[in-house]
Amino acid sequence: MGFIMSAMGAQEQGQAEANSDNYRAQMAYINAQIERENAAFAGRAGDIQATNAGLQARQSLGDWRAGEGARGVDVNSGSLAQTYAGADEAAVANAETIRSNAAIKAWGFETQATQYVNEAQLETMAGQNAQIAGSNAALGDILGGATSLLTSGLKLGGLF
Repeated sequence: MGFIMSAMGAQEQGQAEANSDNYRAQMAYINAQIERENAAFAGRAGDIQATNAGLQARQSLGDWRAGEGARGVDVNSGSLAQTYAGADEAAVANAETIRSNAAIKAWGFETQATQYVNEAQLETMAGQNAQIAGSNAALGDILGGATSLLTSGLKLGGLF
């Protein structure tokens, strides 16, 4: 009757492996959620940094224009106007660079989140397969034990 214990052990082993796989799947899903939150944070942080950079640039340019205007220089025409326009374009380009870098960082987090989701799905499938394997092993032990008992009984009855 050892085959019954063997079958129970096989079933328990399959369940233990499934539990372990399911735990790893849940951890991967949690990690994916963290990465998505990191991506959102990176995007928001980039927007804030770009806005701050733009405000600082406008403040500096405004101070510069006010200073030049206070000295009686016409800042709305000639080379000073072109210089101001160029500095403003540079400030806009800097803000866009900051946003672009934040988007790249966010994309990295999103990519990692996708990898975690894929890992979780594989772990879930592994857990399902472990349960099936445990059940199949248990069934094999029961059938093997029953066959052995039947064969032994038939031998005792003189049929073999």
